[in-house]
Amino acid sequence: MNILNRVFSKSMIKELLSSGRSEIIDNAYEIYFGKDNTTNNKTKIESLYKIIEKHYRNEYLFKNIIFNKMLLGRHSLNTTSALTELWINNSKADFVMFNGKATVYEIKTVLDNLDRLDNQIRDYYKVFDFVEIIVDEVHLPKITERYIQSNVGISILTKRNSISSIKKPMQSAQNFSYESLYKILRKQERKNILNCFYSELPSVTQFEEFERYYLLFKEIPLLEVQKMVLMELKRRGEKAKENKDYLLEIPYELKSLIYFCSFTPLQYRQFQNSMKE
Repeated sequence: MNILNRVFSKSMIKELLSSGRSEIIDNAYEIYFGKDNTTNNKTKIESLYKIIEKHYRNEYLFKNIIFNKMLLGRHSLNTTSALTELWINNSKADFVMFNGKATVYEIKTVLDNLDRLDNQIRDYYKVFDFVEIIVDEVHLPKITERYIQSNVGISILTKRNSISSIKKPMQSAQNFSYESLYKILRKQERKNILNCFYSELPSVTQFEEFERYYLLFKEIPLLEVQKMVLMELKRRGEKAKENKDYLLEIPYELKSLIYFCSFTPLQYRQFQNSMKE
């Protein structure tokens, strides 16, 4: 089944952009459907996606459904952006959506256990005020028992591959951490925030900058700086949709993967051509 994880990965995309063909796709298709030199890449991907829908509901399937049915379906690329695999302390947020508010979506597939979930949620609340868990139905009894009385939202991915809400997330703004907020930012993002509150930043060496600027960062009221951090993260996510008109032409099965690749117009055209190969 690991070959299916590789099909829906950036490694596969790199192969397509490089040569128009993908050894990863061809090998996976041969395993499940037999050797075939006449079927194009688009059809092979559609067939392999049906395998993960029915028999191997991995993390990519969850992300792609969240992207298609929530970001594109309920919202719009004009008003909403997203980030994926965002490190917050020792936890990696699977999917973060920005649409007026910012929500972390933590995915738990049937392939996952729940051992680290409490720690992950604690980390997310140090930066974000809305957290939702989207789980395979097999996890629902334990998740409900553990979080039904909390601010954490709960949804399931149904057997029909739709997202069904069990409990909406509620805002929680009691656990923000200056350290977590600061470390999630890139260098220029930190400067952008500091420049909003200070008329001039001290002259520092590259070795001093991180610690010296952190001292200034901690002087900003916590709720204000948290809002500014979310604005910077939202801008980071918006870079992926600069060529959003091209994205609408991408096959459903690959929309979230391509979105997070942040293609240029040329790369979109190369990719579209590779689908016919």
